[in-house]
Amino acid sequence: MSNQGKLIKQGLRPVFRSILNQKWRRVLGDVTTEVDKNQFQLKWQHVFEQEENDTVFFAYTYPYSYTESLNKTQKMMKRLENSMTYMHREVLCHSVEGREMEIITLSSYKGITDDREPHIENCLPLGEERPFMF
Repeated sequence: MSNQGKLIKQGLRPVFRSILNQKWRRVLGDVTTEVDKNQFQLKWQHVFEQEENDTVFFAYTYPYSYTESLNKTQKMMKRLENSMTYMHREVLCHSVEGREMEIITLSSYKGITDDREPHIENCLPLGEERPFMF
C-alpha cells in the first residue's frame, strides 16, 4: 500500500466484514495517516460488536474479486470489438492460486507493423502470441 494520505483526507476509509456479517462496511471514527521512518502508516480504531467467536476482516478498500475483474475485462473487450481500437489479451503469469494474470494491450492502429513483440523470458507462457509492434 503506497502513501494514500490524500485519499484518506478526502474520505477514503478502510472496510471491514465478519464471518457472521459478510457485508463490507466502512470503518467508523477517525482515520489518520503518517509517515514514520519512510513507512506509510494508516491508523484507526474499531469497536468490535460482533459475537465472541466471530472473525473480523479488514481491507484497504472494497475487495474486487477475480470473477468481477474477468467480467469487466470481457465487457470492455466486447464493447471495443468493432471499434478502431487495437486490442490484444495475453497471459502474463499465473497467481499463487493458479489464476491467469493478464496483460491487455489497447492502442490505435496507427504505426502498427507485421512484427510481434518479443517473448519475455521466464514470464509469459511459451507459445503465447504476443501483440503486434508499433
